[in-house]
Amino acid sequence: SNLRQTGIDIVLKTGTGQLSVDGNASPLMDSQGELIGTILVLRDVSLEQELTNQLVYQASHDSLTGLINRAEFENRVKEALELSRQNDKQNALCYIDLDQFKLVNDTCGHSAGDELLKQLAGVLQTLIRKEDLVARLGGDEFGLLLHDCDQKQACKRAETVRETLREMHFKWDDKIFDVSASIGLVMINRMSGSLSELMSAADLACYAAKDSGRDMVHIYHVDDVEIAEKYRQMQWLPRIKEALKNNEFELAIQTVASLDDDTSPQIIYEFLLRWPQNDGSLISPGLFIPTAERYDLMRDLDGWVIEKALATIAQLKTELQYPADQMYTINLSGQSVCDPTLAEYIIGMLRRFEVDPQCICFEVTETVAIANFSIAIEFINRLRVLGCRFALDDFGSGLSSFGYLKRLPLDFLKIDGLFVRDMLNDPVDLAMVRTIYDVAKVLKLQTIAEWVEDKATLDMLKSIGIDYAQGFHISRPVMVSELLPSRQIKLVNS
Repeated sequence: SNLRQTGIDIVLKTGTGQLSVDGNASPLMDSQGELIGTILVLRDVSLEQELTNQLVYQASHDSLTGLINRAEFENRVKEALELSRQNDKQNALCYIDLDQFKLVNDTCGHSAGDELLKQLAGVLQTLIRKEDLVARLGGDEFGLLLHDCDQKQACKRAETVRETLREMHFKWDDKIFDVSASIGLVMINRMSGSLSELMSAADLACYAAKDSGRDMVHIYHVDDVEIAEKYRQMQWLPRIKEALKNNEFELAIQTVASLDDDTSPQIIYEFLLRWPQNDGSLISPGLFIPTAERYDLMRDLDGWVIEKALATIAQLKTELQYPADQMYTINLSGQSVCDPTLAEYIIGMLRRFEVDPQCICFEVTETVAIANFSIAIEFINRLRVLGCRFALDDFGSGLSSFGYLKRLPLDFLKIDGLFVRDMLNDPVDLAMVRTIYDVAKVLKLQTIAEWVEDKATLDMLKSIGIDYAQGFHISRPVMVSELLPSRQIKLVNS
């Protein structure tokens, strides 16, 4: 009477392999209730088992490289963390980020990028021991979990990985790319924090390595100044996203004045990004822009600025009768310049707000233009055909290559304020300003001097022949909302 139906799992071996079988055994009773046998029902569940195994595999592995994925890697790191606390053994976590991976994608397409990632995954697997683990964390980021090793051993293994990758050469069609990676290393021991703190520390260390020059290993230390700076940047990330979502940013305008009565236009207005706070203060762009650049938010910020700036221009023309041919400048980041959709976005915004392209001058920094040279030229030419103009910002502070300057299709050259500010006291700075002016004139570019803060500097710039000046002596930035009668930007024709 206590017998019941039971389920059993069976694996049957056959001549060609094996079958997974789901079995049910039921008791067979006679009329007196005595057990006289058993009914066994078998069902082939090989296909279901195979599909289940595939789903389990896919849930824990990266489809491109075949490595375990981030979720599974974090599970393994968590296990290592618990074992470290129990056994007082040291493990190590490495966060690997490829340097200049975007260059491969932008130059040869995503198929080339995918092939590079697969090759890299294969190389990483050859560099680890059986007990270690390698994973693809996402994009061009990989993770290593090194079991049972102290910091010296872990650092040595991380350096081996870095050096091996540096010796790689990736070939696609007729192009050959050097490969390198920045690696963040954090030790796992009984004093380590939570899993999220470990992953964050490794990520921060990786980007400290990247910011220190790339192709480096950076070891995480709690009192590390560079790590503290990266952590501070991470704290800005959710705030920037929220500010974009809630439209908290505002625009300011600063006047750029002509130093010659014959120069046209006499006044140029530059749009500047500002972030007002509830207490009336402003957060300096220098505090949050590095985070936006680090976490690929500059395209969103630039898109916001472009839309609001063009809407403002339309309003200034209709509400305050600003001249229709007045010129305005808008700054663009490197991330935006490299975005293949940006040119069409700008063209769409110009049409939406009925702004004459000849009124717009886009500013790109010297470093951005030269680091993305061919892409920058293509982008600039696409918009110059319509009448937009371009200025090279902060010239002199970056690569300062006059050879590149000769090939860039520009209209204005902005001299970095670091040279302008001290030119009266530093003969080298003065010589730099004169040299940049001379080269600009040969190239038929108009010059703009930044950071002009007193009359003596302004007079010296006039004597050199500089075309425009910008700085607190000319004008301090004014919030757009203070200029507009309505106190707000209207997204007309939207």
